[in-house]
Amino acid sequence: MMLNTQLVKLFLFSIGFFITIVIPLRAESQVSFSQESTVKLPDFKVWRAVNLLEPAGFKQIQQAYYQSKPLNELTIGSSGAYIARVPLENSHAQARSWYASPSANFIDAGVAYWKRHDDTLIKLNGFSQTQDINTPVLMHNQAVGFTIEPYETGELWLYVNAKHYATPLHLTIYNQPAFYRLQLVENTVTIAAITVMLTLALIALLVFIRTRLAVTIACAGYIGLHGLGWAAASGLIDDILLTSSFNFSYLGIYLFPVAIACACQFTKLLFIADTATVLSSHGPIRLHKTLTQVLDSFAVLCCILAFIMLWLDFSSVFLISHLIAMFWIPLAIFIGFKMLYVSDFRAKYFLFGNSLYCVSLLYYVLSHTNLIEGLTHPELIVMVALAIDCICILLSLSEWLRLQQLDYKHQFSIARIDSLTQIANRYALNESLAKLSRYYAIVFIDLDGMKQINDQLGHAQGDAFLIKTSQVMSQRVAEYGQVFRTGGDEFVWLFNTVTKKDLRRLICQTKLWVEQCEGELQQTWPFAGVSYGIADSIETDSTSACLTLADERMYHNKQGKVTADKSEWPLTILP
Repeated sequence: MMLNTQLVKLFLFSIGFFITIVIPLRAESQVSFSQESTVKLPDFKVWRAVNLLEPAGFKQIQQAYYQSKPLNELTIGSSGAYIARVPLENSHAQARSWYASPSANFIDAGVAYWKRHDDTLIKLNGFSQTQDINTPVLMHNQAVGFTIEPYETGELWLYVNAKHYATPLHLTIYNQPAFYRLQLVENTVTIAAITVMLTLALIALLVFIRTRLAVTIACAGYIGLHGLGWAAASGLIDDILLTSSFNFSYLGIYLFPVAIACACQFTKLLFIADTATVLSSHGPIRLHKTLTQVLDSFAVLCCILAFIMLWLDFSSVFLISHLIAMFWIPLAIFIGFKMLYVSDFRAKYFLFGNSLYCVSLLYYVLSHTNLIEGLTHPELIVMVALAIDCICILLSLSEWLRLQQLDYKHQFSIARIDSLTQIANRYALNESLAKLSRYYAIVFIDLDGMKQINDQLGHAQGDAFLIKTSQVMSQRVAEYGQVFRTGGDEFVWLFNTVTKKDLRRLICQTKLWVEQCEGELQQTWPFAGVSYGIADSIETDSTSACLTLADERMYHNKQGKVTADKSEWPLTILP
């Protein structure tokens, strides 16, 4: 009877052991590599969550694995340590190299072992972000390589630990050719996109150093911080610095709010802050001040959140950055459409680039949720879109600078052109005097009869007299010098020659030109006259002295004229 009882207990124990241990182990089907180049294993089939921060060795990892339970939910959005046990079989007659890559952006600790069927244990290279010196470089991910002998079976053991798993922790195993193709695409696209962003940011920074315009430094911050953020998030900075003390892959999420703050300021300065009114085909449209306030407030909020994030756990930081992205997406597109509506040329680049970036950013955010399955390569997609967006941003900035240059040239021209006669003014004369060479001549001219025309014929005729005078003078001296209106009815002719002989000849010709101008004006205004004085560089030692001498001679010429008292003449305009 006692023997039967013991047999029953042994039978029940065997059943329990089979149910709890043997069945779960056999449920993990063995992966056989035959024709497949890539095998993707879902997270819930291979990983188990464990409470193991720093494994001392394989036995501790194995023990933690067997003491844990299979996953009953996706790993997306979680944090902490996970262990995978993957039975593998090489069905080839040759030894093959394989690469295992967990789909995790941030890995603080990565330990791998290959356990052969004869219990021989091989420790593989560490594959965390801070301990990947001996593992292949793969942007946005980590990979560990291992070799399986012909017809060999065994178990691949992996341990990972991270502060946040942005996507489901699927495990993909590549053969060597497939991994090399993946490595080429991931690394090439990532490095090219980062290079584009940082180069464009450097160009914007150099423009700021040259111009000191706030919009250029905002552009440099917008593009540059995105470039630095992705250089960190992709693992490129870790691969370059080879540091084991800090995981730079987390840095990109912390930089994102500051990059969006710069984006807000760039957008404001590009479209709104520099102008109060924009002209469109529908007439002038007053830009609403609320838009400026929204951009400023959102920029301040992003900076405050970036500061607060330094004291939060990384999962909260990750969530805040994604919420900022979800707010920026509609705001940027709305501003682009609004500026395009008011026919702002800069908006065509801004809207195209930001629309592309925002769609990719939405794709990127959705890939970090469990709403849609199968969104592959979110990092590459958003980086390519961001690089294109940065090019469009710089094109928008170049368009802004071009408009500023046109406006500057217009203002420059207005400041140097007399509004009535459309010839150069006193400011332009001062600039021209500073550029004179050794031989030059100055003719100071004062019109006679101007007061009588204004008093008796009206100021409209006075303006017409000045306009006609400037036209006649310009026609006479256009090939040899310049005409300036220095104020009222005063004009200055300026000649610059190469030799002294040319200067003397030009002075003699000038007297004839003055007489011809006076004669042509008197055909319409008989009482008009031209008083003038000529001085040259040979008889003076400076432009100011030359100008003063010409003014004195003009005064003597005016006083010495023997004319009838034109104030008694009937003032008429000849046809």
